[in-house]
Amino acid sequence: MVNNLNKKQLSESRIISIEKKALDIYRYRLTAPNISQSARSGNFINVEVPHCEEIMWRRPFSIHNSQPDAGTFDILFAAIGRGTHALLKNKPGDSLNIIGPLGNSFDYPDDLQEAIIVAGGIGIAPFLLMMQELPTKDIKKSIFYGAGTREQLCCLDDFEKTNAEIHISTDDGSAGYKGFITDILNDYLASLTSTTGKQLYVCGPTPMMVKVQQLAKQYNISAQVTVENVMACGFGACMGCPVPMANPPHDGKKYLLACKDGPVFNMNEINLND
Repeated sequence: MVNNLNKKQLSESRIISIEKKALDIYRYRLTAPNISQSARSGNFINVEVPHCEEIMWRRPFSIHNSQPDAGTFDILFAAIGRGTHALLKNKPGDSLNIIGPLGNSFDYPDDLQEAIIVAGGIGIAPFLLMMQELPTKDIKKSIFYGAGTREQLCCLDDFEKTNAEIHISTDDGSAGYKGFITDILNDYLASLTSTTGKQLYVCGPTPMMVKVQQLAKQYNISAQVTVENVMACGFGACMGCPVPMANPPHDGKKYLLACKDGPVFNMNEINLND
């Protein structure tokens, strides 16, 4: 995985726009030339939550997309807790105190022929930036995206502009396949004559990631995953975002840190069942 920890920077970032993208899901466009120039898919920022004095720790958000020429970048988030609801009290022109870019990023092997993206819910967030990174490469892009209902599907218009092959599922059948996105993924992987040159890129709820981990092993396909742990400090100081290792070494180390060692991991190096 590619690590950008040496580029982290504390800054005040101005909100350019606020856009509702789906049910309870919002996209902020923020100013930060250093982030827009250096961000890679999988990187995140840590935001000091405004308008909420009882929240002491910062909140992490995947970098959703960037506009290097304008010196801006986007974050995408679901307003589901105190911190994210507090963010909605902001308006364009307000400033946020941020640290970023943090963490490592997804890796594209030299022999990559197809990027198979698997996202659940707000787990779609890091992959628009991946679409921005991949057009320079002769790589097929397949997106498997699941949500609870049609109203929770986010940014489909943006992904449709990338020439990716998009597969959709919803739990209630209101859009696409009725059921889990991993059902469609299983059928797709079973149809492949070879997994050589193919790579899974995964982000979403833990049960979905566990199933993808099983499928990756079953079909012998490499997979990278970005975890969604709460990363309070963002660079390993608080030790608050442990990720269990799949095969701990004999030196007693049992955990990696999502913010320092990740948040992107090779899927076979972590234990998603813990």
